[in-house]
Amino acid sequence: MDKRETQDRLLRSLMDDFVEGDMPAELFRKEETGGATDILRVAIDDFGSNGHVVILPFELPVDTAKFDLSYLRNAAKSDAGRIMLTGLVESFQKAGLRLISEGVETEEDLALVTSLGIRSIQGFFYDRPLGIAAFERKYLS
Repeated sequence: MDKRETQDRLLRSLMDDFVEGDMPAELFRKEETGGATDILRVAIDDFGSNGHVVILPFELPVDTAKFDLSYLRNAAKSDAGRIMLTGLVESFQKAGLRLISEGVETEEDLALVTSLGIRSIQGFFYDRPLGIAAFERKYLS
């Protein structure tokens, strides 16, 4: 079974759960692709926490891996941590995964993750969480 067939099966299963009321609608986000076919994108959130193993992204039809903040913290404080994160980033990039680093809060954090080739971040580097009105005032006015 190829990746597309696996994604189709997963989507059918998720939709069945949704229709049966076992899954709330807010878990679904439709991504407009500009083409005639919608694409299911699958991500592993907080990779590295809760016992996620390195092989997991290679066995599942995953498009994105978001590294748990512990990887960034360890890479910032030790050579061993940086070597570990560098190896994971290189492996996942070769597999074609989109990578996100969480916990980016400082210029140093941003410099580290971008030096490794991670282009998407989550964290307080740009701002703390804002309500809608505060966001609109700050960024849309």
